[in-house]
Amino acid sequence: MNHRHAARMRSVALAGLLLLGTGTLPAHRALAQTAPAQASGPEGALSFDVAEAAERPPLVVGKAVAVELARGQAAYFRLPEGAGEVVALTRRLSRNIDTVMALVDAQGRVLDEDDDGGEESLASRIEIGADQAGPLFLRVGLLEQAAGRFELVLEAVPPPEPGAP
Repeated sequence: MNHRHAARMRSVALAGLLLLGTGTLPAHRALAQTAPAQASGPEGALSFDVAEAAERPPLVVGKAVAVELARGQAAYFRLPEGAGEVVALTRRLSRNIDTVMALVDAQGRVLDEDDDGGEESLASRIEIGADQAGPLFLRVGLLEQAAGRFELVLEAVPPPEPGAP
C-alpha cells in the first residue's frame, strides 16, 4: 500500500473511529513529526499509541489538559486506576472542530466510544465505572480531518444520595 493510499485509509478510518495512532498504519509517526501535537497535561507531550500512553503519568481527576491536534492525529491518555466513577469530557473546542473519544483497554480494544455526547456542541463524553478493569486509556481525535484545540478533563461522579432511586 503506498503512502497516498494509507493517508486515504486513515481519512476513511477516522470517520469510523479507527483513529490514527492505533499502530496499524506506520505512516502515523511521520505525520506526527511533520505536524507536532501539543498538550499541557502529563509530561507536556501527547502519546500516539497505547504503549506510549502506558509509560506516561495518568490523567488527574479534576485537572484539564489542553490538547492541540494536527489533521488526522489522535492522542492516547492513561486513566488513573482506582479513581472511582468518573466521566471523561472534551470541552472548550476551537471553532468548527468535532471531537471523538473512545475508551480502550491495554490491547487497544474499544470498550466504549462517543462522538457528540458532551455538554458543548460536537464535544465528547464517556462515563467510566469504578468496576472497569484496568489499565484503561482514552483515545481522542477530531473528525473531518480537522486540526484544532480543546480540553480533556476527567470529573468525579458524585455518589448517589442516600435513599435516591
